[in-house]
Amino acid sequence: MTSSSELMQSSLALVNHTNIENYKNQNVVIHGKVQSVKNNTLNLLIDPKGNHDLLINGFNKDVPAGEYLAIIGKVASDNSLDYIDMIQLDKDFDLEFVNEIIPLSMHPNAKSFFERN
Repeated sequence: MTSSSELMQSSLALVNHTNIENYKNQNVVIHGKVQSVKNNTLNLLIDPKGNHDLLINGFNKDVPAGEYLAIIGKVASDNSLDYIDMIQLDKDFDLEFVNEIIPLSMHPNAKSFFERN
């Protein structure tokens, strides 16, 4: 199994509801706001504008509703995530902004834009 530090050093795709289906069986990062945690399953709001949420399987942390998290996980066939690790984010995290940036980052010219000096 890959350690968390190895995952952080590798390139992980940022995903949201617009592109998650392209990453089945791959490790990704997704950002969201905790809605609830029940029976080792986290319900994460990933797009507040469109009210999209995502289930994170195997989540065994005690995190209160309303917290913002970055979740590292493996995309399952049903587009849920199998939990690997998490990073707690600031309470002022701008989830709407992240959701707007992710589709832009997939544009063919995005890589050259972000690599400019």
